[in-house]
Parts: sequence; C-alpha cells; structure tokens
Amino acid sequence: MIYALIDRATLDRVGWSIQKISKKIESLNIEIAQYRDKDSSLQEQLDNIIEIQKYYSGKLIINDKYRVDRLCRWVTSRAGGY
Repeated sequence: MIYALIDRATLDRVGWSIQKISKKIESLNIEIAQYRDKDSSLQEQLDNIIEIQKYYSGKLIINDKYRVDRLCRWVTSRAGGY
C-alpha cells in the first residue's frame, strides 16, 4: 500500500498547492494520506483540510495538533467523509 504525505512546508517550498497535490494523490488512487502542517494557524489548517477533502476521497490522517484532529472529525462527518 502506498501512503501519501501532504506536508505543507514542502508544498510551499516546491510551489505546489493543496488542490494540486490532492488531485494528484486522488488520481493515483492512494488510499491513505497524512496531512502535516506544523506552522500554519489552526484556521489555516482547517481550511487546508477542507480543501484536501474537496479533491481527495481517501482516508486522511491528521496528527500534528490535537485540536485540529478533534475538529477534523466534525469536519469529515459534516462533509460526508468516513
């Protein structure tokens, strides 16, 4: 199984958007992805998670901040996620 890592700092460094990487991993049928973002505000992280879920239908792991993880459960259930 291939596991994708969506690292915000790396995306910024190479000039890729959340939308671009989300579409790419979706097109590759990757079942699990992890979103890592150690620097953005809580709101920016939530916005990025919502953006990922617009284009990626697999399972998304978020584990950098407990508050984001707890809120993400609400976001995924509201978005019709898993």
